[in-house]
Amino acid sequence: MVKLLLVLAIVMVLSLSIDARRTRPSTQQYAQFFTRWLAARNTSYTATVFQRRFNVYKSNFDFVDDHNERFREGRETFTMALNQWADLDESEYRAKMGFVAPVQTANDEPAPILLGAAPALKSDPIADALCVRFGLMCKPTPSPTVAPAPIIPSSTAEPVVSSSSSSSSTGAAQSSSAIPSSTAPVAPSSTAPAVVSSSARPSSSSSSAVRSSSAVPSSSSSSSRAVSSSSSPAVSSSSSTGASSSSSPAASSTGPAVGATEIDWRQYGYIGPVKDQGRCGACWTFASTAVMESAWSFKTGRLYSFSEQELLDCAAGGARTCASGGAMQDSWNWLISGSTRRSPMTSQSYPYTGNSNAACLYNASRTTDAVFMSRTYVSNNDNALMNAVRRAPAVAAAIHGSGRAFQFYSSGILSDSSCSSTNLDHAVTVVGFGTDVASGYDYWLIRNSWGTGWGQGGYAKIRRGFNNMCGLNSQASYVVA
Repeated sequence: MVKLLLVLAIVMVLSLSIDARRTRPSTQQYAQFFTRWLAARNTSYTATVFQRRFNVYKSNFDFVDDHNERFREGRETFTMALNQWADLDESEYRAKMGFVAPVQTANDEPAPILLGAAPALKSDPIADALCVRFGLMCKPTPSPTVAPAPIIPSSTAEPVVSSSSSSSSTGAAQSSSAIPSSTAPVAPSSTAPAVVSSSARPSSSSSSAVRSSSAVPSSSSSSSRAVSSSSSPAVSSSSSTGASSSSSPAASSTGPAVGATEIDWRQYGYIGPVKDQGRCGACWTFASTAVMESAWSFKTGRLYSFSEQELLDCAAGGARTCASGGAMQDSWNWLISGSTRRSPMTSQSYPYTGNSNAACLYNASRTTDAVFMSRTYVSNNDNALMNAVRRAPAVAAAIHGSGRAFQFYSSGILSDSSCSSTNLDHAVTVVGFGTDVASGYDYWLIRNSWGTGWGQGGYAKIRRGFNNMCGLNSQASYVVA
């Protein structure tokens, strides 16, 4: 009897300790956490808005907390964090990020008050409690050491096109910086190509070039825009259709080895810094410029920062807006149309404003020397995309980005049944692949355009070879310089 009582007492103590660990914070603690979260962003709300945003934050706090608890128990393969959208409910997040038509929030709330640049995180009891218990708001750790970039020759053999597809790549908006994540972005090494911000090519022509046009993106549902898989992009006779996806890649002295099973193109210095699209549905322009920047750097060793605003204002005849989104095909048609090869402007010459419906200000006399000869649409399978990534330092891809798993992703391998393989509404770039030692899962390494606070310094790992997770295989494309 005594032994039985002792066992029951031990069980009760263990249960109490588990309950204590999982007990929700008090209202006061939630308020402290929310206030600390606002301070980390150097943002404030008016008194009339604060309570509603506080309630939404509490709900998202619990959602992230529950997910991370499952991660600690070994039931999830990735962690979440409360990024800067933690005070938006699910419908507001989707609307504000451009996934659905804009909605009016309660009482037509004013926007948050931005107080300036957020201060550096300092250790205090509230921040420490968030980090220890929930893995949130932890101070960033130093980025991993990047291997020195090789010496890049003035020209590199043009990659052989791996495949072609009949699908266009479309994506919708989303945004941006989270509170500091646990991993800082990986920057190109000191021996990598220098980022070129201007270096405009002189030209006798100062008039704007004629805009090209493309098919309107596929129709949308009430929740998000789906990507049409039946539409065939109009590829000009000068655009490469190339070899089949089964062709083996050629060796490169400035890139991964033939048949590499693990690739991280950031190690070679061809990938520029992570950018932030803000609250504009321009993800397709950021994915497009990332592809162009890396392709030109791979060929010449010069890493430009190309203009997203140029694509937003000029591609598809200027028909794309922050609310409607667009497609990488729009970018490729703008750059490559029949015998026309249009050189893009830099982000310095044509700055990003995060607004649409502006006149096209393309000026051929202020463009760069970059010229792209062909575009490639990658077949919808793992092998084709792997071959494309072996060839090109960055490949644009359409994915499902409007779900909460992707919204709050922080680290690890994103493997979640809620991430649709068909409801494609966001654009990213694939810059590598590999196998995770901890989970044993194969993954794609992607670069997002929501700033360095989201994910792992602006990057994420999405499970590869498993039901086309998040639809990453479905509509990939890139250009060849």
